[in-house]
Amino acid sequence: VATQPFTVTVASQARAGVNVIARLAPGETPGLLLLAHYDTPLTGGRDNLAAVAALVEIARIFAQDRPAVPVTLLFADSGEYGRAWGARAYAQALPAGTRPLAALALEAPDGQAWAGLRVDGAGYLAGYAPVWLRQATLEAAALAGAEAAEAQGLDEAAARALPFEPASQAWLLTAGVPAVRLSPQPGAGNTAGLPALGRTVETWTRGLAARSALLPRAAADEWRLEPGRSLPVWAMRLATLLPLLPLLLAAGLALWAERPDRRLFLPELVALGGAGLPLLNGLAAFYALVRLGWLPAYELFPAAPGDPFLLQPADWAVLAALAVAGLSVWDIWRVRGWGALAGRLRVPSRRVTLLLVFALLALGLWAFNGFAAALLLAPAGWLWPWIRPSRFPAGRALNVLLALGGLLPAAGVAAGLAFTPGLGLAWWFLLTGAVYGLFPLPAVLAFAVGLALFVRFLSLGRQPVE
Repeated sequence: VATQPFTVTVASQARAGVNVIARLAPGETPGLLLLAHYDTPLTGGRDNLAAVAALVEIARIFAQDRPAVPVTLLFADSGEYGRAWGARAYAQALPAGTRPLAALALEAPDGQAWAGLRVDGAGYLAGYAPVWLRQATLEAAALAGAEAAEAQGLDEAAARALPFEPASQAWLLTAGVPAVRLSPQPGAGNTAGLPALGRTVETWTRGLAARSALLPRAAADEWRLEPGRSLPVWAMRLATLLPLLPLLLAAGLALWAERPDRRLFLPELVALGGAGLPLLNGLAAFYALVRLGWLPAYELFPAAPGDPFLLQPADWAVLAALAVAGLSVWDIWRVRGWGALAGRLRVPSRRVTLLLVFALLALGLWAFNGFAAALLLAPAGWLWPWIRPSRFPAGRALNVLLALGGLLPAAGVAAGLAFTPGLGLAWWFLLTGAVYGLFPLPAVLAFAVGLALFVRFLSLGRQPVE
């Protein structure tokens, strides 16, 4: 048994945590990892008591009848108040040659009715638990007499498209460890609760240990459509590219038809930059306030759902960021501002410029996360290529509807955040998430470019034919 201390920054203060690590059958051979967080909410309660109890009982059983491979039990800190920082500290400290063959994270709140078990495999920013490990977990639950389910098909696609929950298994997946999370599905049911969870964990461990030599060392990132059917990596990438093909085709045809001089791209590129720069300036102002120490510093934000800074926006900081963004809008788009001058130039290649930039944005996001590109950009890719100046008021009104229709996926995400308990106001969560690094810088830049494209397509669609 060993301890692993670590510290994280929460609201500009160093918060100490301690992991407790127990290893059965020590050795150099990579084994299996079982983990659960043991900390409780600051407001009290016994969160995850059932999972900790299951690990303690597993330790007693395995001490008398050890599996065929070493087993590590990790009692992680900062799982309740924190973004699974204990699991993160453990994953970051793993030497390359001693990474576990597989990991199972337990999340079982005390005092709630169980209607079965749920297997989650979402990573943080990228990655997903391999199909073989998810299937092994489902089979272990079935052998233990418990009902288990997982996200598949469109549900899995949505989880992959928005991978912003840094849970225990997510940090391990980031470190290259195949990992899943096993948790109860709340609701009335006839399962045996904690005994079923314990039997599932024991069956999972013994089953993988018995075939440890056959477990894949590098898991393919397959997309599971339904039980027994999965798309391999190449097919998954192709499937996420297909919704973007209308946009790519429209951009290519527009470029081929007009074949504009490259210098004619510049005016609309300048105007496009002017449309996105105010947002980035506002975020930069907010970031400067954090760096100056006028706003609390977080290593990872939010520290937990219900964090006071998340639920209570700093009005003065919001006003400061809005003032900077508003001043940028005035400076860029006043009568003699550089954005307004670029927007008034009569060049015939504005639409093709916007389509090319949009196509490049879609391809860049697809290369990073194909599911996010298909979910967030495909509707706009179907609608915005139809926008062009019109001589009729009805045509210009239709263009406005097409521009707004492309924003529906982003509006749906914001609405989902608005109804998520503990996150507070959706706009405040998005703002702080961008500044504190919950959303990576490429995602923030992609959002700014996407917003600028919306503004410029909207402007294009409201113009009469000259």
